[in-house]
Amino acid sequence: TDATWSSATQVTGEPAPALPGTPQSMTVTGLSPSTTYYFAIRTADEVPNISNLSNVPSVTTLTPAQADSLLVNTSAAGINPSDNTQVIGITLENSGTSNITITHITVSWTGVSGATRLNGITIGGSQVFSGNSNSGTLLDITDFTLITGAGIYQLNNLDFNRRITGITLNITFTMADGSTKTVSGITP
Repeated sequence: TDATWSSATQVTGEPAPALPGTPQSMTVTGLSPSTTYYFAIRTADEVPNISNLSNVPSVTTLTPAQADSLLVNTSAAGINPSDNTQVIGITLENSGTSNITITHITVSWTGVSGATRLNGITIGGSQVFSGNSNSGTLLDITDFTLITGAGIYQLNNLDFNRRITGITLNITFTMADGSTKTVSGITP
């Protein structure tokens, strides 16, 4: 409004004025997600004659996909030497400003016997899957929520029914909002 104009945040990087009647546009960056913004324009000439306030359109920025905030670190991935049937050392972290809930996980693998089955998945000390799964099966896990700012969660282990020396893994995480994050070529 005219009354709040002086306290508004000025956008920078606006284009130089073009000839009268020429359409102009610009992109505003650095906006926060899930936030409503209002935009208005005033123009001035060299005198300065200052225009009235333009119309004031508003827009609400989108909420980022949960998968965009999921960080998966596989640099310490290894095979548990005590039995050679568990992948250990993978970590998960929420880098976003909202909680992330993982609802499904798909684990596919190559490099081991065709009779190899995934028997369990544990995240942050909680078993989220127990069963007998083939490679590439979408697993409806017990939902696991990564809290914003809570730090690193251990994907404590992926338990297999037999030795997995030489395995190569691909893991796809599916979030509550339907977004996915795939990490490929994990060679523990």
